[in-house]
Order: sequence, then structure tokens, then C-alpha cells
Amino acid sequence: MKKIIFLVVLVITSTYLIIFQWQLAPRPVYLLITNSTDLSKENINGLKLHENIKESNFIKKYGEIHYLNMNSSHDYFSLKNGLVIATDKGSHEIVRIIVNDNNTKKLVTQNGIKLGDFSEKVVKLYGKNNYKRREQGAEILGYIDKKNQITLEFWCEENKIQMIRLDITSMN
Repeated sequence: MKKIIFLVVLVITSTYLIIFQWQLAPRPVYLLITNSTDLSKENINGLKLHENIKESNFIKKYGEIHYLNMNSSHDYFSLKNGLVIATDKGSHEIVRIIVNDNNTKKLVTQNGIKLGDFSEKVVKLYGKNNYKRREQGAEILGYIDKKNQITLEFWCEENKIQMIRLDITSMN
């Protein structure tokens, strides 16, 4: 009898979450169910994922990087142009690029999206193969390139882009 009650509660809870709270699911769920978009050329003002922050070309272009903080698996740095980047611990390869400073409106994606643009422009330029989720009070419009293991997310408030995040799919 306890097993039956448990299963009924589990089914009801799962149904509720699927119907009403699907946007609160963790990001990996969307990576499985969203059709792929080619993001192989994606960059923010020419900066791409997997660039090495210790290479001379990188240092020449971006100058001195400023260490911001770390978490258990990543180090975060700020660049002079307002970008924030992350590397895996013990690595110099960029795994995340963040645009979140409104003073950096000149920073754009490969398709010309910048902070302050409306989410409708994103869909027009990147297509309908996207996912929508919520995190930290923001509505997130995301794209995934399954072949290249890249995600591009636009964090929005009232349909206006407040943050752009380009990263490898294994980032959480």
C-alpha cells in the first residue's frame, strides 16, 4: 500500500512539475530536448571559447587580465573591455564568456546581439531552435550546438537582454 501511495504522489508531483514548472528544470534537461543550432563561429567581439589566456596574441589583444574569483571548479577573470571569462581550474582555456555590464553595449555576438536588445531580435537572428528557462529571476533564452558542445544564453528581464553567456555545455 505504501508503494502505491508513493507512486501516486510521485506521478502527481512529476505531472505538476512538467506542466507548471518546466522552466525551472536544470539546464542539462534543455540540452537534451532542444534541437541543435550551429554556433561554431560564435564569439563576442572576436573572443571565442577555447582560446588560451596565456598566449601572446590573447595578451596583446586584451592586455592584463584581472582575477575576480574562483569557485570549486573554475577561475573567473575580467578583461579590460568589460568581458568576464572563466577557465577550468588549472587550465588557461576559456570555457565561458559573459557580457553583463551595460557600459559595454559595443560588445556583440556573432549575429550582432548586444545588451538592451529585445529577445524577439535574438529569435529572428538565431532561429526557433531554442529553450526557455528561468534562473535567479531571469528569463533565459538559450541555444545549443550539440556537435561543438557550445551553449549561448541570453538572460532577459522584461524581454530585454541583460546578460549574454557563451560557454561549453558542461558548465552549470
